[in-house]
Amino acid sequence: MTGSLLDQGLMLLAYGMGTVFLFLGVLVLSTYTMSKAIAKFFPEAEIEPTISQRIVKTQNSDVRLISVISAAIHLHRKNKKK
Repeated sequence: MTGSLLDQGLMLLAYGMGTVFLFLGVLVLSTYTMSKAIAKFFPEAEIEPTISQRIVKTQNSDVRLISVISAAIHLHRKNKKK
C-alpha cells in the first residue's frame, strides 16, 4: 500500500510540475509574440534631439566635469601640503 501511495504522489507531483511548466512556457511565448506584433504594427518613431538640447547636455556635462576636476586638484594639493 505504501508503494502505491508513493507512486500516486510522484505521479501527482510530475503532473502538477508539468502543468506549471507548460503554462509558464505558453505565457512566455505569448508575451514574446504579442510584443513582436505590437512592435510591427505600432512602431515607435525615434525623436531626434534638437541642436539646442545637444548643446545644453554638453554644457551641463562640461560644467560638472570642470567642478569634479577642480575638487580633485584641491584635494590633491591639500593632501600634498600635509
